[in-house]
Amino acid sequence: MNQEQPSPTKTSLSQDELNVKLHPLGIYCFAFSPDQSMIAISVKDENKVLIYQVSKDLHIPREFKLLYTLKEHSLPVSTLDWSIKNQILTGSYDRNVVVWHLNKELNRWDPELVITVGQKRAVLGGCWSNDGNKFAVGTATKRAYIGYYEASNKWWNSYTIKGFLSSVLDVKFHSSGRVVACASADHTVKLVTCYIQEIDDANPVTGAFSNIKSNGEVLWVVKDAGGWVESLAFSPDYRILAFAVHDGSLHYVELGEDGIPTDNTFTTFVDLPLKSIAFVSNTELLAASHDKFATIYVKEGAGPLKKGPRLENAVGYPNGVKIVKSDFALKKNLFESGQRSSKIVAPSKQFHSNPILCLRQFQGRRFASCDIHGNFFFWDI
Repeated sequence: MNQEQPSPTKTSLSQDELNVKLHPLGIYCFAFSPDQSMIAISVKDENKVLIYQVSKDLHIPREFKLLYTLKEHSLPVSTLDWSIKNQILTGSYDRNVVVWHLNKELNRWDPELVITVGQKRAVLGGCWSNDGNKFAVGTATKRAYIGYYEASNKWWNSYTIKGFLSSVLDVKFHSSGRVVACASADHTVKLVTCYIQEIDDANPVTGAFSNIKSNGEVLWVVKDAGGWVESLAFSPDYRILAFAVHDGSLHYVELGEDGIPTDNTFTTFVDLPLKSIAFVSNTELLAASHDKFATIYVKEGAGPLKKGPRLENAVGYPNGVKIVKSDFALKKNLFESGQRSSKIVAPSKQFHSNPILCLRQFQGRRFASCDIHGNFFFWDI
């Protein structure tokens, strides 16, 4: 179907232009290819990943063309990520991890063997390192795994990071690739070394953690974050680590020149727990909540993050947008003041019908979100 090219002067798009019902059964998670030409989604209640084509010219997937279907798991895929080397990582409730590569001759994605010794429960979170040489997965076995390719054996091997008292819910690599942040249901956040000699010696780095020569060493830990730690995110410059906790709190720490966080942890409390977080810039964090909204939080100097607008009200952000109080705070002020009504305008529309499960950057300041009912939205921030 032919589509008209947008006007060169058009800088923003209506929300109706930026959303689709991607799959009727619902979506657990998704990831974009490195060139943003494709999107992979995990389908609710099905044991497969669907890969769709995304419009490269408009970057507005009003219509998706199904290109590939990945079938290897026996239970739904709980996490997936797409590396800069064009490889897809999938982890499933069936306890297995699979790496997929594109067979261009046969025009299909082929699975590659991944060895995870002792992995006997669901895979809950996963990601690639920035260079695509390693992956990390968190599991319900109270362990995380660091995977790497062994060319001599033509398989993906892995080693185990232990020391957790409960499930590892999320993992994120530092830009060095030698340290991984792990979030656990045991209320901890840890920075753990993940040096692999044959990989890292062949790919030297400079800056923070460049001298790391160990694996499994805990460099820093939050011993009691107040609840399950649901999601992690590094800022684009890797000077901030943020994490969301199931008690309804959002925290961040600043990282020093050596990569180790400083002593101060700044905390912001939100109305409902956050499910997924992602940095928009070094001072802006996008957070998806169980209240079915995604909200921008802003760092203004030292101190807790300040709540900004919900995304459907973020047209033209950050120009002319004021920091607003939460709905709870507004209602509390109304009650205490004795007023009968409020002049505060309620959000115009509830876009997601269920809690947002996954947030991803698409390109620049355009992000995407999904929920379990299959609603999929693009947002210009």
